[in-house]
Amino acid sequence: MFSFLNLRRYFSEIYAGVMPQALDQHHLDNCFLRDICDLSRDESFLGEEPPTARLHPYLVRYAIMYFDCSFSETPSQEHLHRLRQDFFARKREAFARASQRGPKTDLDRAGRLFGVSGTELRKMDRREFIRLYRKKAKKMHPDRGGEQSDFIELTRVYKYLLKIYKS
Repeated sequence: MFSFLNLRRYFSEIYAGVMPQALDQHHLDNCFLRDICDLSRDESFLGEEPPTARLHPYLVRYAIMYFDCSFSETPSQEHLHRLRQDFFARKREAFARASQRGPKTDLDRAGRLFGVSGTELRKMDRREFIRLYRKKAKKMHPDRGGEQSDFIELTRVYKYLLKIYKS
């Protein structure tokens, strides 16, 4: 029922589009009434029917449903704060885990990705490896006709191997 309101237009909260029961009820009611009245005055919505001073019967049903439907449980501000904190904590943990583990790769596989053998890759110094990456990245870049997933894989392996190469 709230999808036509586009609540993110009226509310800055991140959960506005998915959890309207957590929003300020009075402000939400005003937004609903404003939008439903705007729709009733909109000639393109009404089709060939002329606008009237009263709310269109089709929209009356929405108004009744809106005001008859009460939220079963309005979360407290403390509860919302806890939900938000948990969400961000999970995101931070996932990011930390992802950044700690490097891509699962061996030098032979990485060599194939870079277009050289694993042995050649082992013999390169840091400067040669960076030069090889830049040359290969230029060819594989999506703006130059390469596949995005291949380019991402190349860059991921490059960043991982760059830690191994000493200056």
